[in-house]
Amino acid sequence: MSRENQELSYDELMQELAQLCSTESTGTMFIVSDAKHSARIGIQNGEIICFAYRMHKGFDALLELYDMNTGKYHFSNGIFNPYSKLELPETPELLQHFKLKTFPQSAVTESEANLSSTIKVDKPLLSEALSAVPPPVASTKTSKPDFPSSQVVTFIDNIEAALTNYLGPFADITIHDYLASHNRPENRLDFKNMINFLTLEIDEVSDQEAFKKQCSAILR
Repeated sequence: MSRENQELSYDELMQELAQLCSTESTGTMFIVSDAKHSARIGIQNGEIICFAYRMHKGFDALLELYDMNTGKYHFSNGIFNPYSKLELPETPELLQHFKLKTFPQSAVTESEANLSSTIKVDKPLLSEALSAVPPPVASTKTSKPDFPSSQVVTFIDNIEAALTNYLGPFADITIHDYLASHNRPENRLDFKNMINFLTLEIDEVSDQEAFKKQCSAILR
């Protein structure tokens, strides 16, 4: 029996993920953590093809994902972004890493290579380096809104239309996921944060720049 939209422990969430894989499901598992951050796990015919947590994708997302204590999930059946497919271990191995909160050797090797030019890496230093994230932008909810509510809705609709050019029907899911874990944008900084988040879902750098320009025109 599905436990969607129920408060579940990390272990229970991973059990639900394993169940989706065992039934050869296709779609996206969206998780909103107890810290109100979002995770997305793409599944195609029972195989995990991509995963992300907040603004990190793939192995870069693991440390933050493993810090999750509880969360609620929703599975969008049949909806996934094929353009976000990553080079990952086989799904049974990946599920085992999720369960035990361990790291694939390829993730450790890649991280060590990225850091080797600046520091001598050992395992404790690697964990510290991987867990370092930029400080969040200060909340702007005490500021006066820049836009009336009706205009905010129009902006969001137009941004979704622009994003659809690059993600297809997955654009609607991506924006819904963002709004489910963030306050609705009310001023320019809020929209800038939202646009930066959405841009990370686009793979091609040229398309990212084009999307940003479209969004800038929308906000003008």
